[in-house]
Order: sequence, then structure tokens, then C-alpha cells
Amino acid sequence: GALKADVDNLGMIFGVGLGAKLSVSRFAGLSRMVNHFFAEVMMDMIRREAQFRDMYVVFAGGDDVFLIGPWHQLMRFAGTLSTEFGRYVAENKDITLSAGIFIAKPTLPANTIARNASALLDEAKQYRRQGRTGRSKNAVTALGVTAGWEEYAALIQKGVWLEGLVLEGHIPSGLAMRLMRYADDCRDFRSGRGGRRSGMYRSHMRSDFARNLNGRSLAPKDKEDLEALGTDPAALERMRLPISYALYRDRK
Repeated sequence: GALKADVDNLGMIFGVGLGAKLSVSRFAGLSRMVNHFFAEVMMDMIRREAQFRDMYVVFAGGDDVFLIGPWHQLMRFAGTLSTEFGRYVAENKDITLSAGIFIAKPTLPANTIARNASALLDEAKQYRRQGRTGRSKNAVTALGVTAGWEEYAALIQKGVWLEGLVLEGHIPSGLAMRLMRYADDCRDFRSGRGGRRSGMYRSHMRSDFARNLNGRSLAPKDKEDLEALGTDPAALERMRLPISYALYRDRK
């Protein structure tokens, strides 16, 4: 896979952030600080953590980074990168980064991988949160889902949870694959693209769960969490990332 990330709104940070204090020396100093994170701090993270050592740094410096490596390592690293960048800028909510993660076959040409990762990065930068603040960017796009960093770690954790249920035989892998179809139908129905037929996903899920969950050695909390997806359309739609994560991991 490939990961591309860069700092959001960097031009505005230089122009508006420094304001009347803008000078050549301050401009150069801020540039050096941003470059230091990617060229030094991030590189040290990769060298220090054994779980990230299979990744290859294509470039890192300025205000962006391009990595290739095992897709699951890149997805874990993306969350760590966002957390460490937040610490580096003292949790300044006006200085953020976004990322795109593209999962590719090993035979795909490098320029095609880079182009697709860039497209996903652009998609992440279009993300806008709901609510009064409506803050945009500061997000990641991966496995067909764009999420803010504040949600991303929980989605990955759900993917690990679902992967465990499949690998330990608590739910059949076929059910996990059908969960993706239900999540897609849910998304299409909520957006108005799928028509009435896609709205039948709830009844199909209930029937599927009744056939495939009852009688299995499934913890009550796990069963409750799975069944709750049928009553929470927003949560089911967001499960597309965890489901994809679990299914890709199950292929190894």
C-alpha cells in the first residue's frame, strides 16, 4: 500500500498565522520546523518502532510525506503520525494534517500507486465535520471511508475486533463479507442512490444474524454490538472501514 500526507492550509498558516509579524526569518523558521517533523521526528518514529520497520520512505520533508509498505502497517502508522504531529504543534487545532491510504497489488506501477494515494489525500481534504464548528480537513481516507482523526483510531480498533471474531471462529467469514454489502446498501439508501430495495438491508441483517450468530461461542457483549449495527444506520455505514480492514487481514 501507499500513504501520502501533508499539512493542511499551510499557505494560510504562513500568511494569516504570522500576520503582521511575517518576516523572512520567521517564514524560514516555520518552514524549518515543519520540515523537521517529517524529516527527523517522523523518521525517528519509524526507526524506533519495530511494527513500522517494513515501511519504505519514498520522500519525507517540507510539509509532506510519501510512504509505501504493508497496508496494515501504514494504517496503524497513520494514526500514530497524526497523534505525534498534534503533540509537535502543541495540540494547535489550526495546524493539522490529512492523509490518503491506497491499498494496491504489488504489481501495480509506482506512478499509478502515487496518483491514487494523492487522489485519496485530496478526498480527505474535502472532509467536513457535522455540527456547529463544521471544521474541515484534519482527516484520512482509507478503504472507501473518510474519517476525522478523532474517529479513525476507534474504527481501526473495531476492525481488529471484527478480525478477531472471524479468526477465532466466533462468526463465519461469509457473514463478515455480507456485512460489507449491508453497509453499502445502508450508505446507498441513506444517500438516496439505492432505491427502496437497498432499504431492505435491516431485515436481511436480522435474518442473517438469527441464522449465523445463535448457537455460536460468541460473548454476549460481542453479539450485542453486532446486532446494534442493524439499528444504527450511521454506525453501520462507518463500519465499512473496519469490515474492509478485517476482510483484508483475513486474506493473509
